[in-house]
Amino acid sequence: MSPVPSYDVYLGDVQVGSLFEDPSGRVGFRFSERYKHLPKRPVLSQSFEDNLDKVYWGKRPGVLPVFFANLLPEGILKNVLQRSLQVPEGEDLRLLAEAGGDLPGALALRLGDYLGEVPDAEGEPLENETEGKEKKLRFSLAGVQLKFSMVRTDDRFTLPARNAQGDWILKVATGECRELPENEYSVMEWARRAGFDVPRCEIAAPGQLEELKSVVDAGARALAVRRYDRAAGTRVHQEDFAQVMGRSPGDPKYESTYEVLGSLVYGILGDEGLYEFVRRLAFVVASGNHDAHLKNWSLLYPDGMTPAWTPVYDQVAVVAWPKIPYELGLKFAGSRDPARVSLESFRRLAAAARVDEQRVAEEALKTVERARDAWKAYHSQWPLPVEHREAIRAHWRRVPVLRQLGELP
Repeated sequence: MSPVPSYDVYLGDVQVGSLFEDPSGRVGFRFSERYKHLPKRPVLSQSFEDNLDKVYWGKRPGVLPVFFANLLPEGILKNVLQRSLQVPEGEDLRLLAEAGGDLPGALALRLGDYLGEVPDAEGEPLENETEGKEKKLRFSLAGVQLKFSMVRTDDRFTLPARNAQGDWILKVATGECRELPENEYSVMEWARRAGFDVPRCEIAAPGQLEELKSVVDAGARALAVRRYDRAAGTRVHQEDFAQVMGRSPGDPKYESTYEVLGSLVYGILGDEGLYEFVRRLAFVVASGNHDAHLKNWSLLYPDGMTPAWTPVYDQVAVVAWPKIPYELGLKFAGSRDPARVSLESFRRLAAAARVDEQRVAEEALKTVERARDAWKAYHSQWPLPVEHREAIRAHWRRVPVLRQLGELP
C-alpha cells in the first residue's frame, strides 16, 4: 500500500488524532492512543465521547467526517475560500488543511507523518446525495452574508497571515438583505439589554472593508463581532450543536426539534443550562429570529474539558424580510409556525426534558417581559430600519406568548 499523507488534529498544544484518506478517497478520522489515555483530556466534541476507538468516516469520497465538515463554510463563502486558496471543488480535506490555522475554537490542523497503513471504509454506508435535500430557500443558505476572520489593529481590519488567528468576525451583507448589519447589530444589542451575554459588536465603516475589496461589492456594509473563541491571544474550543448531534451540512437545515435540542442540552449542561436554553429560545421567538437552527447554538470549553454556553450570537430579526418563509428554524411543539408558540409550547419542551414545567414557563415569560422592556427603553437608539421595526411589531401581534404582553411601542 502506498504511503498517504495525514493531517494531525490539535486542540491547543494537544494532538488528539489524525485525518487521512483511504485508497477509495473516503476521509477518516481516528484518535491517537496517547490522547485517549490523557488524565485530563480536552474534549474535541460531545459526539465522540461515547466511542474514542472508532474510525469516523466522511459519507462520500472527498467529504470530511461530519464534525470536520461543519468547520467549513457553506454556499458562496465556501466558493470564495476555494478560489482564494486555489483548492479544487471536492477536496475538502485539503481545503480544511489550508484553512487549518484559523479554524473555529481551539482546533488546528498540521501536516503529519506519512502513513504506510490506513484502515479503509469498506462496509461504511455511502450517503445518498439527493435524499432529503431541502427544497425551500432558507435564510442562511441564501448567500446573504459573507463572513471573514479578521485581525483588528486600532480601527483597521486586515486578513490574518497564514496560520495566524483572527480576533474579529466581519460579516458582510450581500444580495437583497443589504440592511442585515443594522438588523443584526440592533437585535444583538436588544439581547444584551434583555440580560444576555453578547459579544462586542459594531457596524463597520466603509473604509474598514478596504482589505476585502476584491471579494465584496463597493459600498457593502458589514457587522464586526468580537470572537469569543479568542481570549488574550489564546484559542478557546467550541462546537455547535450540528457537530454535537452529528448532523451533516447537507442535512435539511440540520433537521431536529427544539424539544430534542432542549433534552440534549439538559443531558450536557444540567438544569441551569436547560433554563438558559429556554431563555434564549424565548428571545429567539420574541425577536423574530426564524433561522435559529442547530448551528446557532454552541458549547464553549473554557478549561478545555467542561462544556458551557457560548455567548449569544447570530441574532437576526428574520421576520424583516417578507420573502423569507414565516416559520421557525426548527419545529417547536410539533409546528414551525411562530403564530402557534405559547407558554404551553414551553411546557411541552419541559415535559420532553423531564424538568419543572412551571419553572420553564416562568423563565420564558420573564424573558419575553425583559425583551419588551428593553425594546421600550432602547429601540430608538438602534439603527434598525423603520420597516424592520414594523415587521417586529406585527410579529408580536401574531404570536400568543408575545401578544399576551401587549403591543410593542
